[in-house]
Amino acid sequence: MMPNQLLGWVFVGFPDEDLRSLLRARTIHLWEDARSAGKEPGQPVLFLQAHERGADWVGSGVVKEVEERWKPLGVYVETRTVLTRSLALVASGLGRHLTDGTRPVDSYRSTASTVWENRALAARIGLPGYRSRTPFLEGERDFRVTLSDWNLLCQLQPSLKGLLPK
Repeated sequence: MMPNQLLGWVFVGFPDEDLRSLLRARTIHLWEDARSAGKEPGQPVLFLQAHERGADWVGSGVVKEVEERWKPLGVYVETRTVLTRSLALVASGLGRHLTDGTRPVDSYRSTASTVWENRALAARIGLPGYRSRTPFLEGERDFRVTLSDWNLLCQLQPSLKGLLPK
């Protein structure tokens, strides 16, 4: 798999909605405001609940189908996992202490601009230095995750590895 190859998606629950009450394992939910472009059945989805203090990972699922081809919005996602306890998002605090397995990386911010493929996702999860040139993207419902971005997310938060549906 190429580093920039699409791996899946992050769907964001906004602060005024409660994903934990919305998501149920083995149920299908229509995300009416998620973009249908690029979504295909079987692609993994991670659910991220945004709130005033930051964000939490709350579960995962897979794309089941998208709305009719001519509709730009609407994605059906089957929830596979709902965490019993939310996993607090780790972004800015660990970013300065990332290691490549042998030595500490001097500054995650300085290396990240050449590594993060989806800068809007990096901004959404709160990494410093990633304000989007197109700020409207930071309010989107869904974000593309490439293999490279997934590896960086798992370096920031190793416990995410078990959350990605197979």
